Amino acid sequence: MHESTVSSFSPYQLLLRAYFSVRNSWPIWYGVLNRGARTQFAQHTPSLNTIQTTILQNLERDGIAFTSLEQLFPGQQALETLQHYTTTLEERGAANTKKEFLLPYWELSPHLDTTNPFLTYSLSPIVLDIVNSYDRMWRRLNYYSLAKTVPIGEKAPQFSQRWHRDNEEKRMVKFFIYLNDVDSEAGPFTYVKGSQFKGAKYGTLFPQKLPLGVYPPSGAVEKAVQAEDIIKATGTAGTVIFCDTAGLHRGGHAISKHRIMFTAFYPSSWWTESPRYVMTEEVQKSPLSEEARYALFLK
Repeated sequence: MHESTVSSFSPYQLLLRAYFSVRNSWPIWYGVLNRGARTQFAQHTPSLNTIQTTILQNLERDGIAFTSLEQLFPGQQALETLQHYTTTLEERGAANTKKEFLLPYWELSPHLDTTNPFLTYSLSPIVLDIVNSYDRMWRRLNYYSLAKTVPIGEKAPQFSQRWHRDNEEKRMVKFFIYLNDVDSEAGPFTYVKGSQFKGAKYGTLFPQKLPLGVYPPSGAVEKAVQAEDIIKATGTAGTVIFCDTAGLHRGGHAISKHRIMFTAFYPSSWWTESPRYVMTEEVQKSPLSEEARYALFLK
């Protein structure tokens, strides 16, 4: 995706760009639109444990933070639970997708299910307290997905396998879990440290043009960024990543090995797209925390 010259835009497109420029300016986006979400956070400010505090500090500094399921949920056998659940879904691993390298384990908008452990962990206070502490406001859960990235050899990267900034929000948090060991051959998530916001080291490099993201030309990021600031997120099964994907990143380009990864996306309360899941009466009646109910648009 390459930016067009101003003269090529219609009056409507120019007006739309102007609208999003104002809407996503910090004083409007944070100070006005998300005032209610910030009030909710202020009224329920969490007390973070040592692991959560370290994750948040790294996320705020670098735009990305790493931990593990065992560190987040000690003694709960979280990895074994999620791997077992994934195994039961294997036959559904060829759901419809426009990306030939990606095999989702469930439909685009799944029905919420309290027996789904991925949903349980995504709505847990341990995770939501970190997510909400980033920018100090309550966030929504817009979607969650589980997918296998299949190896495609040295074929040219496509779609999310290329360097880009997400178009979804000015600032956002995504929560990733590796379900298998991921090395350089299995398509590790890769991120430019310090590219997550305007004041960061690479915050203005190939900036977002909301409501669009940005896809820099091939090789341009590597030329502009110091090698030590490109983080290739290899890790063992159970690796957890918190990331602001408004920063420059690319998804898994699996060469010879597959990768199974869970993703949960937490935008602000003013993200314009409807949630990509179907609410169920079972979930509505379940004993969720106040922040989890907010995350699911029940509050």
